Amino acid sequence: MSASRLHSWEAWQQGWLSLSRHGGPLLGFSAVVLGLHLLGWGLFATADSTESAVLAAVLHMLGLALYGASLLWMVEGLTRGGLAAARQKRISWRALWRWRGRRSGLLIRSLARLLAATGTTAVLSFALWSLLLLTLPSLSLAAALLGLMATATVVLSQVLAPCLLLDARMSPSACFRTGVVLFERHWPGLLLLGALLLATLLTPLLVGLLAEAVLQGLGVVATVVASALILPVLASTAAHAYLQLQPELAPISPRSRGAR
Repeated sequence: MSASRLHSWEAWQQGWLSLSRHGGPLLGFSAVVLGLHLLGWGLFATADSTESAVLAAVLHMLGLALYGASLLWMVEGLTRGGLAAARQKRISWRALWRWRGRRSGLLIRSLARLLAATGTTAVLSFALWSLLLLTLPSLSLAAALLGLMATATVVLSQVLAPCLLLDARMSPSACFRTGVVLFERHWPGLLLLGALLLATLLTPLLVGLLAEAVLQGLGVVATVVASALILPVLASTAAHAYLQLQPELAPISPRSRGAR
């Protein structure tokens, strides 16, 4: 692997610049998939107030299916759009809207792997914290902080996972290993990248709170609109960071090619 540097601040700035240059397709796609995502949540929530058990079960299933499918579609479409914008290519509507079932399956497997690793880390950290709380209470706080750091490390190592899956065509296992290696080599940059992404992700909530303070009932609308604006920025920022580190990625292994 060749040495590379991760310029997180530059990637974040380029993410906003990509939105200004390709706002039409990115915002249009973001608004549609976010709407479907919220519709799935709404169907699931409506089922709880339905008297018919059969109708409630149908609404629950439809809501979960729409919620999950729209989430996968959102990640895949915005990742492809962000990569195209980062490479200064024209964003094709077809590339954003096209559904690729095999790629979605790999995204599900990658997400399951991340959830399993995060859950295992959290459980082990909690067990260690509980043990120290009973035996050495003075060290329990340190154990809790270490547990939080370990869990955050697992999550941060997979920030670029969608790009590795969809662009580098890695398998979920190779993607996870590559993410860990990249975190070992570029943890300061990935920490800053994670902080910038988290701050950007929380921006719609702040906008919603301010809008609600100005006019009651406006907060939800403002949050949804701001979320549709922010999602392409998140994807484009991750794509720019991925392209900065792309020269360092190992050649695709035979196992990774099998995921094509």
